[in-house]
Amino acid sequence: MNCFWLFKGFARWLSVVQIGLSLFLKFLPMFRYLHSYFLLAALVLSSLLFTLPLISYLPETGEPIIFGLTGIVNGPELPASFSNNFWVLPFLGVVVVLLLVIMLLLWNRRNLQMRLAVFTAVLLLGLEGMMIFFAFQIPYVLKFSHRMFHVGIVFPLAGFLMVILAIRGIHKTELLELTRNHFRTGGKSWILL
Repeated sequence: MNCFWLFKGFARWLSVVQIGLSLFLKFLPMFRYLHSYFLLAALVLSSLLFTLPLISYLPETGEPIIFGLTGIVNGPELPASFSNNFWVLPFLGVVVVLLLVIMLLLWNRRNLQMRLAVFTAVLLLGLEGMMIFFAFQIPYVLKFSHRMFHVGIVFPLAGFLMVILAIRGIHKTELLELTRNHFRTGGKSWILL
């Protein structure tokens, strides 16, 4: 009787491993392309934005006030007219992360992947612009004179660079596939370049 339950538990574990392995093997071909690694690097950088501080404001006395992607982590309350605009940063961050995940999963539909990559690159530039805008506006609102930038402030620019490199890689891969299909059909391709 105990052997039956042991075998049943092993069978369940084996089926979970088998499902995980089949999903892994399904998406394994996407890492054959270099642009997938650029998109993965941009995804990691964009995800780290939610955990790392972006700017520290140094008051005359007391602890530094840390500004992250979701707003001021520890510090005084901002006026309502100013703090109502903080929803833009986390919203753009979530949209960028979701688009990067979708682009990684669309490895076999390169035209759609390239369009989403261009849109994501524009969103990353917008995110960087909004972060810099808030970085320079908060000291005027809180009357602080000193600020210290952290490394996380350049992550959207690095992500933008990774997405641009991915766009170039997607384009090169698409051209390679077109020439491969052209030579397979004996030169009678219906696609005009």
